Amino acid sequence: MRYAVFALPLLLGWCDSGVVWRSAPYAVIWVDARTNRSLVHELDGGNSIGRVEADVVAVSRNAEYVAAIREADGRRAYYFVEIAKDDPVFNAEDITRGPFDEAAFADLAARLGLPAPEPL
Repeated sequence: MRYAVFALPLLLGWCDSGVVWRSAPYAVIWVDARTNRSLVHELDGGNSIGRVEADVVAVSRNAEYVAAIREADGRRAYYFVEIAKDDPVFNAEDITRGPFDEAAFADLAARLGLPAPEPL
């Protein structure tokens, strides 16, 4: 039992995290590895709820929308969230739109007035 008490702080110390982009209430955070980046809706108390899963490589935002680009296995997928409709009570699948391919997203981004994505 005595060893378990000492091991727990050691194991918890191995978890690392950080923020690479923030535009409240949204942020791109990483956990354990700096390449493991996710778009989240930040909540009070340092908590957050996911909006786009890991491997986010770029983001874009205007007053009405936030968009994220994921890259996995050499393929990109494009997502967006309508800010006015977002609420922490929603799960990601309830509020996040996508994935879109590059052509569909480029058309959509132009119609939504999103600026060019900002690489992370």
